[in-house]
Amino acid sequence: MKNIEQYKAFTQQRNWAEIFKLNNLKIDTFGTKKELNVLGDCLQESEIVFALVSGVMSQSETSNDFDFGANTWVAALTSERVLCLDHAMLTSSVDTQSIR
Repeated sequence: MKNIEQYKAFTQQRNWAEIFKLNNLKIDTFGTKKELNVLGDCLQESEIVFALVSGVMSQSETSNDFDFGANTWVAALTSERVLCLDHAMLTSSVDTQSIR
C-alpha cells in the first residue's frame, strides 16, 4: 500500500490531521474533538489508521446513557477493522463499536 509507513507514523503520533492530508482532505473536528482525543487509546498496538469520517446518529440502545438527542460519531478505517467511537458529552464514557 502506498504511504503505509506515513500512515503508521501518524497513527503512532496521533496526528489525525496529517492522515486527512494524506487522503487529500481537510480535517474538520466540529463536534468530534473528544472522540479524536481518545481514538489512540482505543487502537491495538500495531493498528494503523488509514481514514477517518464523522457523522451524527440518533440515540440507540447502546448509546451513552448521559447523552440526549443525536450523538456525534467518528469512524476510523484501520488495518484491522472499522472502529466507531462516541464520547459522552457530560462524562468520560466512550461507546465503541467495531466491525471486523
